[in-house]
Amino acid sequence: MRLTAWTLLALLSLRTFAGEVDELVQKLGSESAASRRAAQETLSAWMETKPRERLVLLAERYSTVEDLEIKVRLEELLADSAREWMFYFPPGFMGINFRLVYLRDDDKAVEILQVLPGGAAERAGLRDGDNILEMNGVDIGEIESQEDFVGAISELRPGELIDLVVQQGDERVAFQFPLGVRAVEHLDIRRFSREEEEKIRKWLRSLRPGPARNPKEPLGHFEAGER
Repeated sequence: MRLTAWTLLALLSLRTFAGEVDELVQKLGSESAASRRAAQETLSAWMETKPRERLVLLAERYSTVEDLEIKVRLEELLADSAREWMFYFPPGFMGINFRLVYLRDDDKAVEILQVLPGGAAERAGLRDGDNILEMNGVDIGEIESQEDFVGAISELRPGELIDLVVQQGDERVAFQFPLGVRAVEHLDIRRFSREEEEKIRKWLRSLRPGPARNPKEPLGHFEAGER
């Protein structure tokens, strides 16, 4: 019987924790492509629950395993997780298109031109045409430019709560909701990639003990050189 990734994931809670992880790590070197893929998907899903803690546990396995095939696949898992949880910290994202406008009393507001589908603002109940009057206790009139508004949001992290006072039709409405994260395809990855990838390379090299291996010769998908 073929075990799917989610079946294997369920088994992690039924048997000895460390033993199951070790078994999955060994399956990364299986002759069966399906077994290798299922093990890799399972480990990836398993790491999402407590990513920082489990990243460390998997790093310990990576530092001791000898099989090159397994090591390369572990390296891919570790690098992917490290990008998200160790070396790259994405800014918070509200999920709106907007402009800074002047109101009749010469005060300012952030006018929401579009609430992006599936974003944090849509989930909170903001609408196209709403005017944001305050953000985290700061009057929008104190914000000099649209760039300053973007910068203030970017200093917050995904999941962090944001407080808004919004003019919605004839009513002033208070909102509090967690920020989301901008979809990867909308990020300027080139702005982050070189610095972040070098941090990951150094980290992975530091996990490989022993003078027999040259730390300047990375394994796996890093063999191709700089991106």
